Amino acid sequence: MTKITAKDKVYYCKQYLEGNMSQDQIAKATHLTKSSIRKWIDNYESMGTDAFTRLGHKRYSKQLKIQAVEDFLAGQDSQYGICKKYGIKSTKKLVDADMTQSMSRVGKCIDNGPMEGFWGIIKRERYYGKRFINKESLIQMIENYIEYYNNKRLQRNLGVLTPIEKYQSYMSAA
Repeated sequence: MTKITAKDKVYYCKQYLEGNMSQDQIAKATHLTKSSIRKWIDNYESMGTDAFTRLGHKRYSKQLKIQAVEDFLAGQDSQYGICKKYGIKSTKKLVDADMTQSMSRVGKCIDNGPMEGFWGIIKRERYYGKRFINKESLIQMIENYIEYYNNKRLQRNLGVLTPIEKYQSYMSAA
């Protein structure tokens, strides 16, 4: 199989972005998977031609990393959106920093809605307007909030009970 040059990758990305070719058409023409083509396009949109011509690993400033993580924690965008905004080539950089987007895995999204609701509540009640000096203080705040949320925070949709009280009432009825 012939190696596809950086110039060819840029050409195909431009063809897609200009609406001249679909991802399926590019995959067929290059004998690659559609997911490979999607990755090219994502990287091209994020980094331009550097996505294909840069040698070695790109270095990210400490300030850029901090801003990317803060934006992600503030719910301003998904991992993909944050990477695109800051020119980060791969979401692996965020994953390596323990930034995960979903509590579920593909095909097992049963907890996604409730968990997104929980993270929205914790950010509203304990994150916005605060500055954390290190990762440990943020983790401590989250752990304390989970304890509070489960054992002390009354919830109308649970009949004005805490989640633990609701769970115990179900278990005693069983």
